[in-house]
Amino acid sequence: MGIVTSASQVSAVKRRIPSPSEPKTIAIGPSSSLVFKRLVGASIVGERIITAYLGDAKSEAEVRTLEGASAGRISLPDIGTAAGFGGRAGDPETFYTFSSYAVPPTVYRYNTATGKAEVFAQPKVAFDPKDYLTEQRFYTSKDGTRVPMF
Repeated sequence: MGIVTSASQVSAVKRRIPSPSEPKTIAIGPSSSLVFKRLVGASIVGERIITAYLGDAKSEAEVRTLEGASAGRISLPDIGTAAGFGGRAGDPETFYTFSSYAVPPTVYRYNTATGKAEVFAQPKVAFDPKDYLTEQRFYTSKDGTRVPMF
């Protein structure tokens, strides 16, 4: 099995079905809510494909079946950056790191079979991140480009 990504924001998954002599290619594109996002990674984890996107200067992640159908999104704790999502076919567990302006890097465990995420490792800090709010705003530049800001 393998993942191939291209500049056109689409990944292709190659699986050998039903035998090594008959490979099958499945095109995976972002769901309609992620269509203007940049694909930054894709991994086969358990019986799912996790695709990671960057959109409006923040991370987003989506779960797909091995056939390419959407199986939902990974709910990240806030607006910020997520990285990781590596794993193995057959093992439903993956780990990723999430951080934001107010949240220090925190490692999460995600189970693709259950769709549940839980904190795996979190640094102790001298403040409560819940006391701070990160908001995303947009500014329209002179040429009409919508620019995300925090």
